[in-house]
Amino acid sequence: MTQPPPPPESTELDPEAEPASDGDSERSPATTGVQRDAPHTFVRDGAVSLLSLLLVTGAIIAVQFIRNRDSGSTAAAVGLPSGDYTAVRLGVVAGGDTKIGSQAPLFQLSAPDGQVIRLGDLRGGVVLLNFWATWCAPCRQEIPDLVKLQNDWGESVRIVGVDLQETPADVAAFATRLQMNYLLALDFNGEVASSYKVRGLPTTFFLDAQGVIRDVRIGVLRPQVATCIVNNIERGQHDPGDCR
Repeated sequence: MTQPPPPPESTELDPEAEPASDGDSERSPATTGVQRDAPHTFVRDGAVSLLSLLLVTGAIIAVQFIRNRDSGSTAAAVGLPSGDYTAVRLGVVAGGDTKIGSQAPLFQLSAPDGQVIRLGDLRGGVVLLNFWATWCAPCRQEIPDLVKLQNDWGESVRIVGVDLQETPADVAAFATRLQMNYLLALDFNGEVASSYKVRGLPTTFFLDAQGVIRDVRIGVLRPQVATCIVNNIERGQHDPGDCR
């Protein structure tokens, strides 16, 4: 005797749903379930998309803030004759080139004592820009010679030691210990060294009275070479190959 087929499994329906039309009755329970869940899926997906957008936007804002902070200009509080203080933008203030015969980039930097050193103020005489750091062994080796040269030249030739990314206190203590008698400028973020394309320490640029680069020496500067270069620049007939 053949048994009648079992009745189909029942699908729980929404008791508040309207009776299905003939067209609805042809849809499968799975299709009906998907349609009923669609509004919830739409809301959920929309919320996820909005959250993702907010996270991406927040990340972009954070990255831009960090870039602005890192690339922003360095400022120092500089004393005025009135006794007040003002913020001075430190770093490169006028572009130039580092090729021999080109105008050197102008800068203004803070000295360890907070005074501002402006390269443009030193025009009128030969200037040696010596890029250095306290941790640099070759730099320490040449400092006694630079001290003696500055003594010999007086104010007719100015040496400016541009320290790379160290604190005023560290540089001041080091300068006192080695009795450094020439101008010291603090390149806090390395902007000036970058503009001069400094690739190693020490590096010394020789500028004439008009601020034009006449020679560049990398490594420990020998006093006789420095004297030869300065004498030639002052005579207006310097060739870098003349001083070895």
